[in-house]
Amino acid sequence: MNDRVAHRDVLLVYPPFVATSVNGPHLAMGVLDAYLTSNGMNVSTWDGNIRFVRWLLEPRRLEPRIAKLRESFRALNSRSVLNREEYSALRRTAKSIDFHAALAEATRGDDETSFGALAGLLGLVYGGPLSGIARSVDAVVEAAGDETTGGSILAEFLGEQEEFFTEAGRLALVGISVSFSEQLHAAALIAKEIERRFGARRPLVVLGGAQISLLAPSQVERLLQLPSIDAIVVHEGERPLELLIDRTRRALAEGRQPIETDLSDLPNLCTKARAAPSRLIEPVTPNDLPSPTFDPAEVRLYFPPLVLPVYATKGCYWAKCTFCDYTKLHTPGPRRWSERDVEKVIGDLKQLLARHAATTFHLISEAVPPRWYRRFATAVLREKLQLRFFSYLKNERPEVLTQDFFDQLSAAGVRYLVCGVESPVDRILGVIGKGVRKSDIEANFRMMTAAGIRGVCNLIPDYPSTRFEEAQEAITFVRENLDYLPSVTCQFFDLSTQSAIARSPGAYGITVDERLVDSSHGCHSLSFTHDTLTPEQLGWLRAAFPALTLMVARHHLTRDVVCTLTHPRFDWSRAAFVFSRFARVTTRFPMPAPWPPVPAPDTVHAGPEMLWLRHPKLDSEVALPAHLLPLAVLMERTALVPFEALVASVGGVDRRWLAELLVELARLGFVKKVFGGEAPRLPPEIGAVLEHAEPGGDWRAGRTAAISD
Repeated sequence: MNDRVAHRDVLLVYPPFVATSVNGPHLAMGVLDAYLTSNGMNVSTWDGNIRFVRWLLEPRRLEPRIAKLRESFRALNSRSVLNREEYSALRRTAKSIDFHAALAEATRGDDETSFGALAGLLGLVYGGPLSGIARSVDAVVEAAGDETTGGSILAEFLGEQEEFFTEAGRLALVGISVSFSEQLHAAALIAKEIERRFGARRPLVVLGGAQISLLAPSQVERLLQLPSIDAIVVHEGERPLELLIDRTRRALAEGRQPIETDLSDLPNLCTKARAAPSRLIEPVTPNDLPSPTFDPAEVRLYFPPLVLPVYATKGCYWAKCTFCDYTKLHTPGPRRWSERDVEKVIGDLKQLLARHAATTFHLISEAVPPRWYRRFATAVLREKLQLRFFSYLKNERPEVLTQDFFDQLSAAGVRYLVCGVESPVDRILGVIGKGVRKSDIEANFRMMTAAGIRGVCNLIPDYPSTRFEEAQEAITFVRENLDYLPSVTCQFFDLSTQSAIARSPGAYGITVDERLVDSSHGCHSLSFTHDTLTPEQLGWLRAAFPALTLMVARHHLTRDVVCTLTHPRFDWSRAAFVFSRFARVTTRFPMPAPWPPVPAPDTVHAGPEMLWLRHPKLDSEVALPAHLLPLAVLMERTALVPFEALVASVGGVDRRWLAELLVELARLGFVKKVFGGEAPRLPPEIGAVLEHAEPGGDWRAGRTAAISD
């Protein structure tokens, strides 16, 4: 009997590279593991993504690259003139100076606003090699078929994963989950390496996941041209994998190799004989799934703060947005969405709490229905769970999403809600099919702020048919609602083959050339051009909206400090400061103004020596004259720094000028806290007592007099 029979049935793989998936596991892995295990199957999991990130950060690999960046900075900084590309490289390599401090900041366990910061640092150090990761199906197939790809960073990583491949060789089935387009390249390389190592005795290799389910039949057929990929699962994978494992068990029992398994009639399966499944099987309902299971050894690999996912709902209760393809992820059926009962979710949370040291959970859903949220909040408060939750919310009319609704969510621990606003312009909201107006969106965010919930406003600045003045209206909307928008993110439009817009592009003001392109949205995006925006206008938007995102983050981080410093009664002589951590480099090249966004000149000439200060979290930058070096050194201290000490450090500088400089530094995020300079703000009763009391007298007499007056 084959030795595989007595060992594990399947190895579930989450391949690299998703730079933002570093704080916790993907739900699909935990759900598949739990479902298959509950049905008597032996499962192993391997999160190659977090292992890849840890591998990238190993000192033996990281330090030489940082040293090379710093050497490049010094070489460029010694020149007297730089062209545009060299000047861009100077500014980029300058960020390597404080890399380790920025890395520590990006992986803090107490700061959820640092989510995603690690991705930027990896891009700085490994930008070239990581940019070589293919994301389109054609590029992946070509890369996997190229015998010279051994030098790629993914191949180098996989070449060191001996334990993983040894384990894979003992199994009958390897299932690779491709949830993001960036993972497809590694998935193909893993399959290729398994075939190289084990040949005809290799395990069966099957691909699945969200990205795979959105591919066109021609793309599926193209992937299946790779000899190392045996089949592709579309839509939900629980039951297809269960049946596939049963079939491989039978093949082994009959003395056949796993790759000789008969796949001809299995549901949801695309094979080399057919690029579309012969039939679809009814998926497991959310209520019939067990609580997700995550390997404790793998959970310890994630960076803090640890966030564990739990299943809330499947599908979208709205499902009318013209750009969306999420409804295509699931097996076609009469219902747009289905829910997991709140009591089952509470049970999931309790089980995960018993196994892992986690206090933050991600409620997974395309959009959580408001009535489900209410039931969930009631149950969490009843159970006194004292947890933190992140999730998604579709904007609705304020009669639906009331202040009481948000207050209840906040009391239950909901701290972070991502809203797909897309556009605050009423005409564009109608084109999208959002079912809300700008005034509804404003009301939602104001109520979230009042409840203490951090709302994230997702925008698509160039939604099809958007005119330039309408894109500018979105900027005005953000500025007018700045205090109520703690976070704004922007993603430029990707045209999914599965969207309503792709079926009628002319009606939405775009021209499509039918080419599938490599995009941030996935492997299934079409190439298109805007009919309502010129290339110059698009270029402006691509510079303006990222700057807008940083401006919003900066405002919320600095608002309280700036208000304090600009108060008419602020007493500078009594003030002391704590400064944010920042990077400092000395250079003779000027720093461009942050706004309005303009391209760098063709040549940049060196001038007088100056200091570049950069706030790594906000990406704020400021240039100071070199003679203010003593001031910068004092700012680098972690202790309180009195204003008078700052004045003394730069003798001869006008006090008013220095105060104005500190206000500007505060606006850019360099001032973390300020103490001592505020006018006392006492309650009226106490103020009256102090006003009437005489030195050495009885304060109670003063209080009585003040009240009687």
